[in-house]
Amino acid sequence: MARHSFRTTASAALALSALMIATQLSGCTAPSRPPQAIQAAPGSVAPAPLAPPPAAAVPTPQETVTGGRAKVALLVPLTGPNSSVGQAMLDAAHMALFEVSADLALLPRDTGSTPDGASAAAHRAISDNVGLVLGPIFSASVAPVREAVGGTDTSAIAYTTDAAVAGGNIFVMGFLPAGQVDRVVGFAKSRGMTKLAALVPDNAYGAAVTAEIAALRTQLGLPAPRVLTLSRDVKGELASLADDPPQMLLVALGGDQLVSIAPAIGEYASAHPVQLLGTGLWADDSTVAQIPALAGGWYAAPVPGNFDDFAARFQRNFNYRPPRIASLAYDSVALAASISRSAGANHDANGPNPFNRDVLVQPNGFIGIDGGFRFLPSGLSERNLAVLAVNANGPTVVDPPPPNFEKLGE
Repeated sequence: MARHSFRTTASAALALSALMIATQLSGCTAPSRPPQAIQAAPGSVAPAPLAPPPAAAVPTPQETVTGGRAKVALLVPLTGPNSSVGQAMLDAAHMALFEVSADLALLPRDTGSTPDGASAAAHRAISDNVGLVLGPIFSASVAPVREAVGGTDTSAIAYTTDAAVAGGNIFVMGFLPAGQVDRVVGFAKSRGMTKLAALVPDNAYGAAVTAEIAALRTQLGLPAPRVLTLSRDVKGELASLADDPPQMLLVALGGDQLVSIAPAIGEYASAHPVQLLGTGLWADDSTVAQIPALAGGWYAAPVPGNFDDFAARFQRNFNYRPPRIASLAYDSVALAASISRSAGANHDANGPNPFNRDVLVQPNGFIGIDGGFRFLPSGLSERNLAVLAVNANGPTVVDPPPPNFEKLGE
């Protein structure tokens, strides 16, 4: 089966605004003037009145909005401290409907930035008979959504990066660190490097990276990697590698942590030449390009130009630049619209769910703003990522995204 593709051209802001209104509001039609009674001619016999036709069922406001289209709920925080992120996700969702296909009824539901809010939004979505739930954003809100969709054939595509919440009816769409580690270490291995060391934070992210490194050791046949946990004595930690220097050093850090330890990394790399590797945290940090110690370092991420094009269209439509996570809302709604269109514009609400698991886990996956991706039966997602190099003038592509999902090392 070929991949579903939903890349598009630029949109018109005026038409998009009209679609946004139609998506969120119920239609309302003014009543027509009642027909006048038929008058009998003088001296004639009036015909017997006809039995009135049976009254037509009056559609509910939601039926007026959905119009027989497949229904998809979008669970994002539209109130509370994370409302700006939720609004950006909703705006991106509207863009997807306009640019890909409007043959989908999108039902936004406010999670209110809390697990309780996510629970209420998810239960409302299920009562609305949606075929698919998109969201929530945060890992802590997944459990109540799982409870709401449990026992139904409705799946949820969560935007979190927490792989631990995947499974059952829950699919995780966020950028998972495991896939980034696989890609960049696998590429370095293909260039003849086998000796790996890693510097990871002492948190759940570091634990996920460490677990994937352990899996890669067997998968790629690597010698035992050296994994260092970030401490106050970074120089001392790195100096412990000097007795048997690695060929590649994976630095699974970003933001202020990465900036603060960059001099120590640069000092170590000057004394012991090593290929620096990073994770997607490097892609999300604009300061990385300005850190001399990281120049030439490799990391795995989507090709940046695709998001830049999306962000430019978004800015034209909504007058602000979207957060990086907004592309997930676009791609998930575009995925749903593409599936709905393939199933037929006038989907029977009482028929089979067009968003069934077999469709969601199709092996060839989908293509969106962030490149190729697919969902696994485990609920995790895989992505076709590029390998990028840090450059002062912006990232350069060292190895383009692979054309398929062949397993690493095969």
